Amino acid sequence: MRPSIKEFVHLFSEEFVAPLPIVEIGALRTEGQDDIAELRPLFPQQSYSGWDMRHGPGVDVIASVHHLPIATGTVGTVLMLETLE
Repeated sequence: MRPSIKEFVHLFSEEFVAPLPIVEIGALRTEGQDDIAELRPLFPQQSYSGWDMRHGPGVDVIASVHHLPIATGTVGTVLMLETLE
């Protein structure tokens, strides 16, 4: 994750109340990204889950972005940052 993207999310988290729950698509923190790609601390004590195609740091749910098992009306905020390349 680029520092500018994390800064954007940080500013968002300070200025807006994100509807809950928060789902981050593409949440896998790759090697060397542990500090900068961890977004959960920006939303303390809020319902937050990380989704990705494979298991690893930051991932709570394994799913393909093409077929997300999310029912209509069950997610308040979706974060998808640098996921679609």
